[in-house]
Amino acid sequence: MGFSMKRINTLVLKEIKDLLRNVNVFVVSLIPLVGTIFFSMMGPKEEVRMQVLLIIFIMNSALITPMTMAMLIAEEKEKNTLRTLMLSTVSPVEFLVGKAIVTWLLVGITNIGIFLIIQAPNKFLPMYIVIAFLISTIMILIGAIIGILSKNVMSSGTNSMPVILLFYFIPTLGVANKTLLHIAKLLPTYHSQSLMDKMLNNENIFSVGQQNILVLLVWIIISFAGFIMIYKRKRIDG
Repeated sequence: MGFSMKRINTLVLKEIKDLLRNVNVFVVSLIPLVGTIFFSMMGPKEEVRMQVLLIIFIMNSALITPMTMAMLIAEEKEKNTLRTLMLSTVSPVEFLVGKAIVTWLLVGITNIGIFLIIQAPNKFLPMYIVIAFLISTIMILIGAIIGILSKNVMSSGTNSMPVILLFYFIPTLGVANKTLLHIAKLLPTYHSQSLMDKMLNNENIFSVGQQNILVLLVWIIISFAGFIMIYKRKRIDG
């Protein structure tokens, strides 16, 4: 069973059609943009706007992205199409890429929208895109794992909550608690936030954030391997 771009294209087209009919995903994905517009209407100073950029970016990464991916995969179960795809010639990687590309586009548009609405300096945009790509890839993979383990869309939302609490709140609470800080340093959201802090302090993330980037790359590898393993097990066990 080889890797086929034709099957990928077919899956992507299917996902786009499904996404256009999925009101829940659109509503969830609009939350960061609505929040950004609300804060921007208050006309805060530049330093405040940059903090808003950081807060909403992390919210979109840790809350919205995994939930979106989980919902898209869990919906396949509700429609009884996931099992069909698993038993077809579609490989785990093809299935994942087909789902991920559409989610990447949706999340990427949202992240760029946040950046533009906040009116962040254009000099930050290349580094911002790199950070956004790394953390969104991780959270998409984690969302895929949640989705494939969930029975339906409703349970995917419930199953996403522990992940949201872990990835979103622990790095925030880690500032006031040493134990939580040690845990936070193992999480991708902590390192993406660290890269964002460096970027907003006019530091080059490629020279001073190499350790952060390395941790994020390790998370991508681990999450990818975890999804493939669970997908193959589900294909056999049903």
